Amino acid sequence: MQITENLCPSSKYSVKCPYSMSPIGVCIHNTANDASAKNEVAYMLGNGSKTSYHYAVDDKEIVHAIADNRNAWHAGDGGSGKGNRKYISIEICYSKSGGPRFEAAMKNAAWLTAKLLREHNWTVANVKKHQDFSGKYCPHRILSDYGWDCFLNLVKAELGGESAAPQKVGFEPGKIYTVKITADSLNVRDGAGADYPINTSVAKNGVYTVVEVRNGWGLLKSGSGWINLAYTAVTGYTDRPTVMSARDAVSALANKGVISSPEYWLGALDQLPYLPNLVIKMANTDLRPDAKNGYTNAPQAAKAMADAGVIDSPDYWTANYSRVQYLEELLVKFANKLWM
Repeated sequence: MQITENLCPSSKYSVKCPYSMSPIGVCIHNTANDASAKNEVAYMLGNGSKTSYHYAVDDKEIVHAIADNRNAWHAGDGGSGKGNRKYISIEICYSKSGGPRFEAAMKNAAWLTAKLLREHNWTVANVKKHQDFSGKYCPHRILSDYGWDCFLNLVKAELGGESAAPQKVGFEPGKIYTVKITADSLNVRDGAGADYPINTSVAKNGVYTVVEVRNGWGLLKSGSGWINLAYTAVTGYTDRPTVMSARDAVSALANKGVISSPEYWLGALDQLPYLPNLVIKMANTDLRPDAKNGYTNAPQAAKAMADAGVIDSPDYWTANYSRVQYLEELLVKFANKLWM
């Protein structure tokens, strides 16, 4: 694999890499955009920001930007942080879109990581992720789609002179997973992402049931919120039970507290085309235990349901909800219990 040198000029050392460094390991990042390695480095060296890193890697080449014996500002742990002052940083390109280009870049980064480990007589224990130093969800694409162990296994294969292909995390639609918490304490958030408020936390070695997976986050069966699946290990799974009939869907929605008069809705199912299909989709959607979203009318509710993937044609429901008494109430109540 070719390494192209485009090293930071000494005139920019005071901004990008002010300290000499005796590295103790490698820190892995994802760029969170879709620029090539050459363009990433050109942008980094050309701006006045302190943010910096040692290597950028894409599907075709590796670009060396800062000498390995200089520090870089990449880990988010401050001016004297171990990540910023002691680790060689590697940015893996094309992580915004993912796919084959990113997988090829990830393999090339594993090759580079193995090369650095050999040169310094390190082991995979010396390989860290950005998240280890600052808590930031990075390398985001690796964590959400493949899992950290996948990258470490690629590095191990390179160390052994073998070739390995990235394997995505085995979370599949239509499954319910049992997971064990591997972090000392893991936040349970109000949505599928680190920007959502914290509802509570769960402790290491606790075992929980995940009923929905979204962008590397899992919804707990208890309804208390979402956990970052990068800090879990799968211990088992089952096929998700599916409500198949409109009659069963009405009963399920009553049990979820969405409707209070199942007898009425059983009699109303034939009053509007696609209403039976709608209640089936609603019944097969995981909901909050409480209503928190603040929608007040059918158009708002229909848009929210479309955004959540429950319906495909919000305009149809906006135009026709008035044809069935209480349908607006049903849409609003349901939308206010959606996990957004």
